[in-house]
Amino acid sequence: KEELKKIEKKISLRDYYTATTYYRVFIANMYPEYDKVLYVDSDTIIRDDIANLYQYDLGKKYIGAVRDQLVVQVDIYGDYVEKVLGISRGAYFNAGVVLINCEEFRKKNILKQFVDLLGTYTFVVAQDQDYLNILCKDNVLWLDPRWNVQMIGEAPCEDDKIKLVHYNLAEKPWHYEKCRYGEFFWEYAKKTAKYDELQEILKNYSREDQEKD
Repeated sequence: KEELKKIEKKISLRDYYTATTYYRVFIANMYPEYDKVLYVDSDTIIRDDIANLYQYDLGKKYIGAVRDQLVVQVDIYGDYVEKVLGISRGAYFNAGVVLINCEEFRKKNILKQFVDLLGTYTFVVAQDQDYLNILCKDNVLWLDPRWNVQMIGEAPCEDDKIKLVHYNLAEKPWHYEKCRYGEFFWEYAKKTAKYDELQEILKNYSREDQEKD
């Protein structure tokens, strides 16, 4: 939090993005004792042994990730990353599930580069994800896409072969009854003390809320 305060006037926030979305950029410096860290967004359901994801050998690559399907499959976003960020739409990753090479992040001083970029460019589409894609350009290890199955487009495998579901964008099963792969979320939600509360959230999610999405 102290480090974030130093740059909070520079960072861009909107919608459901808060300052905490930038935390992943600080991980390598926050935990100098670790050479590699797996970051996973909270809007996910893990369907396989997460150790199998952590065991990827990053070598000298800065980050391990899966391509962002919104960018790959929707032209307006693909055009955006190519024209604004200078990255091919097929080489832009989703930062919701990433394996971070902390050793390389520290060696290349990615945090300082990020802070320098903040003072030069403001990316308002995907916030820190845009910055990370620029900083890690040409240094990405592409992971099995089953480890980040997103809400847009065709899945990379059959449902029973999915390793991790990522309810990215506005597609949240606690907001929409017909959310894609919602059954995986509710399977686990039923086992928690929050199940009734989640059902209430679903029931009370208004048309106005949906229009905002």
